[in-house]
Amino acid sequence: MAVLYIAMGGLIMFSGLILKYNFRDNNSQEDDFLIVRYILGVGIIGYGLFRAYRVYKYKK
Repeated sequence: MAVLYIAMGGLIMFSGLILKYNFRDNNSQEDDFLIVRYILGVGIIGYGLFRAYRVYKYKK
C-alpha cells in the first residue's frame, strides 16, 4: 500500500493529467496548478514513506 501512495504522489507531481484537465473546454490548458501539484505530490509521497516506515518498524 505504501508503494501505491508513493507512486500516486509521483504521478501527481510529474504528470499533468491529474490537475491540468479543463472540464469546461475539454482540452488541456496552461499549467496553472504546478505548485498545487508539487504540494500534493510531496504530501502523498511523505505519507507513503511514513506508512512504509510504520510497516517496517512494527513488522515482527
